[in-house]
Amino acid sequence: MNTTEVNKKFAEFLGWGNPNVGNGLGRMYDFKLSNTLTIISESELYHCSDCGRDSYNADHCFTEDLLFHNDWNWLMLVVDKIESLDFAVEVKRTWCRIKDLNQTIVLRWEEDATKIEAVYKACSMIVDWYTAQKK
Repeated sequence: MNTTEVNKKFAEFLGWGNPNVGNGLGRMYDFKLSNTLTIISESELYHCSDCGRDSYNADHCFTEDLLFHNDWNWLMLVVDKIESLDFAVEVKRTWCRIKDLNQTIVLRWEEDATKIEAVYKACSMIVDWYTAQKK
């Protein structure tokens, strides 16, 4: 799975549905965002004089604009959801492990160079596992 596909999987896991809202340029947004997030994108740019960054619609986004792979604020929403399902997510240096309520390690990921990459991949794997268990 590539980054865009994993990010889409996370948005669906979080329950972000199709907002049925257009961008005014003939394209429909794919997801309605959590109220706690902002998005930076190359589409529909508006310049923010406070931070010097270009940002746009804070309520909706396209699949390609999801930022779970490189923004802790986004990825922590996935971690919080996993923990709400009675798992514990532990992170140290460049590894991540996920335990069940009995403290049994369900998954351990330690093959990446950065902490966010390890958490991202561990979350992706546990979401796949959890989704398969629900079927």
